[in-house]
Amino acid sequence: MKTHIREDQQYLSGGTGDQSYYRQRSRNFGVTMAVMGLSFLLYYLGLFGNVPGPLAPGKIGNTLAGMGVTQVHAMAF
Repeated sequence: MKTHIREDQQYLSGGTGDQSYYRQRSRNFGVTMAVMGLSFLLYYLGLFGNVPGPLAPGKIGNTLAGMGVTQVHAMAF
C-alpha cells in the first residue's frame, strides 16, 4: 500500500528534487573536504614517507621493533 506525503510533510522525506539534490551535493562536498584535510594532515606528519615527520614509516617500524613486535606479529595483524 502506497503512502502519500502531503506538501507540508515534504521536508521530512528529503524535500523536493532540487532541495535533496543540493543537500546531497553539499554533504558530498563537505565529506570530500574533510577527507582531503585529513589526508593533508597525515601527509605533513610523514605517514606517506615523502616528508620527514613523526609518522614516517621508518620511525613507526623502529618504534614497533622497540616494543617487541616482529614481522610475524605484523602479518598476523
